[in-house]
Amino acid sequence: MKTDLSITSGDGFLSISGVITGDNFPSTESFITDPKGNSVFLVVGFYKGSPFTSLRGDNNRDISIFDLKVSTDKNGNFTGVNFAGKDYNLDK
Repeated sequence: MKTDLSITSGDGFLSISGVITGDNFPSTESFITDPKGNSVFLVVGFYKGSPFTSLRGDNNRDISIFDLKVSTDKNGNFTGVNFAGKDYNLDK
């Protein structure tokens, strides 16, 4: 698995985008964690996997593509997520 990740920060947010490539087995999940230990899933792989069909290959197909914005408090802890133009507040 290979991850190309871009993170930029602004006043109270992180913009996170990237592409994960690989063979997608046994599963592909990516997330980020804040200083308090709260996690936000970036992506889950979109291919079905099997050890008989997924492991053969060159580890070079797109598994997941993501682009989201995570709002943070002054300490860098996550307070919400904006994905596909929709806001989601994180329970505290």
